[in-house]
Amino acid sequence: MLMLASRASLVSPNSEIRTADVASDYDATLKAFKGYDTVIHLAAIPNPVGKDDWKVHNNNINSAFNGFHAAGKLGIRKVCYASSVNAIGLSYSHRTRV
Repeated sequence: MLMLASRASLVSPNSEIRTADVASDYDATLKAFKGYDTVIHLAAIPNPVGKDDWKVHNNNINSAFNGFHAAGKLGIRKVCYASSVNAIGLSYSHRTRV
């Protein structure tokens, strides 16, 4: 799920939630981002443990690319992006981590 907020909605009790599958639907991502000046991008698989490496990787790479590309296309210059997949200990290496 993707949630977007404009500056006006951050200071107002009225806010708008727009959703898009950022990983696989670029057109919906563009539509969701339209009219905003900032993107906070936290979209990912919420619990990647036990999922196929390629699914987690493709989802995370595609959602990052689509998010940044849509922001750039729409002239959105402020993007806050965070990813925790490696912070929680997942690694795509087949060697034992030390």
